[in-house]
Amino acid sequence: MKIIILAIILVYLLVYLIELIGLHTFKLGFFSAGITVQTRKVKVVNSKWANKDGIYKANQGRYVFIPNLMAGYFVTRFKFFRRFGLIGYSIGNPCTIFGNFQETSNEMIVKYRISYRTIFLIFIWYLLLIIFTFYKGELKFIGIGAVFIIITTIIVSIYYQFQKRRMSMICDEIIMFLKE
Repeated sequence: MKIIILAIILVYLLVYLIELIGLHTFKLGFFSAGITVQTRKVKVVNSKWANKDGIYKANQGRYVFIPNLMAGYFVTRFKFFRRFGLIGYSIGNPCTIFGNFQETSNEMIVKYRISYRTIFLIFIWYLLLIIFTFYKGELKFIGIGAVFIIITTIIVSIYYQFQKRRMSMICDEIIMFLKE
């Protein structure tokens, strides 16, 4: 049992390091990896791509614009980690939203993704809850495990609703940069 838990932790750390390197080196291929949680299409009129080249910072994250492709990508984090300067801010955390955007014929398509490490972390948590719930086989442990599974599901749902609002704000910031 200890070997299985250790193996799961090592796999998580490997996925974490791969995504961390890809995220902080701004590799464009990395930003098309991950699980797409939402795709948004927005009408854009008179966008100014010509003078947008490089990395831009705003309240919700950092944005990279590639004018000759009329495309770009972004990464954002929770403000909690920025405000308190915890180690989670400097090395990334499991709550990172990233993605890419592209304009074609006055329409911006923004794809929002969550990292594989977030999905892997939630999967590990559910798996461990299920294993430890049925490990003893007693009714009270099954009840406690069921309560924790329900609480985890509620937390994940609340997190997703919070991130949907954040995704809307990211789209607004991209359009703001393109109008300057």
